[in-house]
Amino acid sequence: MDVNYWERFVKGGTDEETIARERRIFEDLDYACHDQRVYGYPYPIKAAHDRASLMQSERVAMRKQLIAEAVSAGMSPSLFRDPSLATGHR
Repeated sequence: MDVNYWERFVKGGTDEETIARERRIFEDLDYACHDQRVYGYPYPIKAAHDRASLMQSERVAMRKQLIAEAVSAGMSPSLFRDPSLATGHR
């Protein structure tokens, strides 16, 4: 949610009206967080993330293609270190 949405649809009127609209938003968000599959995290957001995310094999293939193209254009392969080695996110 960005500031434009907030100012257009949430903020406005009396403070009590703004607070009531804020409360509805967070009540709806809280309700979406009670799914047993991912308790505490809105399942619709998780499902969208899962559907949009690349699988590990797709990421590896895309990385190899990107590096091959960059090397063929004259870049050094040493520029392409795997950041997961430094962060531990493999």
